[in-house]
This record gives sequence, C-alpha cells and structure tokens, in this order.
Amino acid sequence: MNAFLHSVRLCLTPLAPVHVGLGEEFDPTGYVIEDNLLYAFDPSRAVLPDGVREKLLDAASSGKLDGIQKIYRLLQEHKELFTPHAHSIIPVADGVAKKYSESLGKPVQTEGDLKNVFNNNYLERAAYLPGNGNLYLPGSSVKGAIRTAWLEALYAEAPSEIRARYDTADDSTDNAPPSAVQDKSGTKLEETLLLGRFHTSPLRLLKTADFMPQGDIARKIVFACNFKKYPPKSTAGNRERAVATRKEVILPGQYRAFVSETVIQDLSGMGNMPGKLPFLRPDIKKFAGYCNTCYRKRFDEEFALLSRRNFADKGGLERLDALYRQLHDKLEAGEAFLIRLGRFSTAESKTIAAAARIRIMTGKGNPPRFRRTGTTVWLAADDEHQQSGLLPFGWALVEINPEEDCRPLLDWCNEESRGHPDMRAAKDALENKRRDAEKAARAKKVEEDAVRLQAEAEAQARADEARRKAAMSGEERKLEHFCATIEQHRPLKAGEAGAAVLNDCAAFLDAALTWPDKERKLCADSIAPLLKAKNMYQGKKGALFKDYLNRLRS
Repeated sequence: MNAFLHSVRLCLTPLAPVHVGLGEEFDPTGYVIEDNLLYAFDPSRAVLPDGVREKLLDAASSGKLDGIQKIYRLLQEHKELFTPHAHSIIPVADGVAKKYSESLGKPVQTEGDLKNVFNNNYLERAAYLPGNGNLYLPGSSVKGAIRTAWLEALYAEAPSEIRARYDTADDSTDNAPPSAVQDKSGTKLEETLLLGRFHTSPLRLLKTADFMPQGDIARKIVFACNFKKYPPKSTAGNRERAVATRKEVILPGQYRAFVSETVIQDLSGMGNMPGKLPFLRPDIKKFAGYCNTCYRKRFDEEFALLSRRNFADKGGLERLDALYRQLHDKLEAGEAFLIRLGRFSTAESKTIAAAARIRIMTGKGNPPRFRRTGTTVWLAADDEHQQSGLLPFGWALVEINPEEDCRPLLDWCNEESRGHPDMRAAKDALENKRRDAEKAARAKKVEEDAVRLQAEAEAQARADEARRKAAMSGEERKLEHFCATIEQHRPLKAGEAGAAVLNDCAAFLDAALTWPDKERKLCADSIAPLLKAKNMYQGKKGALFKDYLNRLRS
C-alpha cells in the first residue's frame, strides 16, 4: 500500500437482524418449504417423470386463475424431485411456513385473489454471493451510514445562518423553512456541509469495500412488521400493525461475521487546491466518534420506545444495553463504533436529526405530512400477529483493526447465537439427497443411452435392409420371398410325396431356369438346404428337384 492509501480492516458484528437487499427475490415457483426450511432451486434442473411434467405444463399453460396455485401444489407434492437440486436452504419462521401452507389451499376466485397469493409468496433476498449463495454486506451500505453520521456532526457545527435555513420543528415540519422544502433530497445541504460536490467531495476518498463473510452466515426468513409508535386514543392498547412483509435477514450474535478492507486516500501532502481537491479529509477514528454520537442517541430512543410499548423482549434489551456499557472504553477510544444499516432501520437513522423532513402518508387521496420523526417502527417477528418479543432491524458494531478478541462481545454473541437454527443436519440431509438424485440421474441416463443406442441400431438395420433390397434384382426379390415361404412350412412326413408345396417348388424351380446365370446359381444354393431341411426329397419329386438344381448350377 503506498503512502497515499491507508488500508483499514473493519470487522462487523450484527447486533440485530439485518436486511440489505439487492432487489432480488425468491420466486414462489422456484422454492418449496418443508419442516421450516426453504429449499430454493431452478425447476429446469429437476428430472421429472412424464406424468409430473405433463401436469406442470398443463397448469402453466391453462390460462386459468388457479394455474399458478396448481404449480405451487405440484412443487410441494413432488418436492422430493426438486429439493435435491436446491442451491440454497434457509430456515424460515413458523409464521412464514404457516402462511405458505395456507396459500396452497386458499381458493382463488378473482384476479385480486390470484395477485395476493402470487405476490405474498415472493420473499425478498438479502445480498448474496453468486458463487456459493453465502450472504455479504455491500460496502456502500456501511459507507452510507457513516455519511449520515458525518453530516450530522458537521451540521451540529454549522453556522447559525445555515441551521436557520434547514432546522425543522420538533413535532411537525409542515411549515418548514422554504430552503428545507425546496431542497427535498438534501443535496444542497450535503454539498454545503462537505464543502464540495462530486470530485471535490471528501466522501470519494473513502473506499469502503464489501464486507465479506467469514464463514457460513446464519440467516432466516422472518416477518418485517410495521407498528405505530403511539396508539390512537380511541383504540388504546391496539398497536395497529399496518403491514407485514417477509424478508431474509442476517441473524444477530455472529462474532465478527463480516470483514472489509477499507481504503482511505490520504491527500495531506498535496495541500489545499480549491475547486480541485476535497477540503475536508476523512479520518476513521473521527468517523467512529461521529457514528457513536449519532447512532447511540437513536439507539437509546428506539430501545426506550420498545421498552415502553413492550414490543421487545426485556431480557434481550437489557443484555444489549449491558454489552454497550461494557464496550464503553473501546467506543470512546475510537476502536469501534455503532452503526445502523439496511432496510427497516427507520428514516431517522438516515437523516440529519435537526433537519429531517420525513414524509408521513395520511391515506389515499390525502396529501402527505412531514415530521422530524417517523410515526411507525419496523420490527422483526416470527409471526405476523406477534405483539411482543420483537427485534429492531439493522444494528451492528464495527471494530477497527482489531488485534485481539473482544471478550464482552464474544460472550454476548455466544449467548445470542444459542437460538440460531442448526443447519448441519439439514445440509447433510440435502447432500445425501443430492447424491441419491445424481445416482438416479446417472442410472436414468444409462437406461436412456441404452434405449437410444438400441433405437439407433434398429434404425441403422432398417436402413441397411432398405438399401440391400433396393440393390436386389427382381429375381433375387422373388427368391427371397419364396425362401421365406418355405421357411415357414413344417417338415414333410414320410409318405407325403403328394403335398402341394412340392408342386409349388417344382414350378418355382422350372421358372428359375430362365433367369440369368448369377440368379440361377443363387437360387440353387439357397433352395437346396431348404429342401433337405423340410424333408422334400420324396419319391419322383426328389429326383426332379435334384435335376432342377443341377441344371440351375450348370
């Protein structure tokens, strides 16, 4: 690494379920769920019996409302044909498995019913590596979280005239300053705080590589449930869950599960070149301080909400809070920092607190409202109707160049990971299924090859026979036909000298005397053994046959 590039090793430990997706989903026609495990596969790789293949093709081409549902059922009924070809095997929450099972039997009457069944069984995937399907975290996700913390720190130190243009009210920003309303994306504010844009932005000096997995990442498909932070007075006690969707998440409690080799470009030796180089320069220890200040505040606010509303498991919150206190010195020294990333990490975690304008939808046909804080929170659940024991999304701890184990963090991870699904038995069973499927596929191929080779040999024989007959003269064809007729006749018994077949032979041999020399000799050589085999040398006819044969050969 040269003097202008400083490499930093960042180790990330998830403290809560994390979902960072790439917009890809598990297609409901490409997976089955069995024993709370999702088997995702490419249906085209499965070797199907003709009957199953015909049913699938019929369901796919029927054009009927329940055609897709029939495909689901066929996949489930014949899962033993598809699961050996699974490229991913993922635990699913009890509620997710239950909803999937219910969708197989739910009657479909309208296009709306079909749409609901189809769309609800799409499951959004977490970011994964194409080679082995293991999960990773895009570096851009972590860099975005660092960016928010840095901007908030810069905003806190900004001149009062800038804050006056962007500061929003504590409770509602419907009447926000004009500058804040016009700058909806926050682009102008970011350029002002960072003293640059594009090539002069200091963020370009921070090269955050993807956080790669350090082993098989424990994951699960759970519900992401949206709850109101404050229940309406008219329905006290009703948390009014607005929506629930199903997502693949990275499970918490995986010690240093992801590592990134991040690079910071050092331009300190190049001086200040206004308009050409960034004025501000990134510093990883300062970033750690910014993140701890920014996200600790949000951490405390959210966990206070979860405790007050009894959304989360109290013991889990206490263990996490205790961990944070144990890591106090490490965090203060800039050796680690708290961070929040991914989907469902709340709008507050992605905006500058004092200048936030969070859009609040107020119902179909009504204009949105804007507030400094959101009115709902997303929580991870095993069941869409779950009201307690829920988990927040997106919290993680990042350590900077760790050299030794962090014992408090390691102990916490060991405790939290006790409930992770043990995938060893499931993966071993899947490997056995794959071997059995490969063995069956090889046997089927041998059988198919034998049938194919036999068919090819028969086709070749027919072709050879056709060519042989095409090359025969008319006399040769007559001879072949007559010999075949004699072959079918039973041998004559003694005293059957008057059998009609003897007269037929005599007539045929007499006619053959007029054939060309080659065909005459062939006739004698072909019929002589037949006459003997069928005991036709009887009485006067026997002497006549010998005479005919001698004359045919002469």
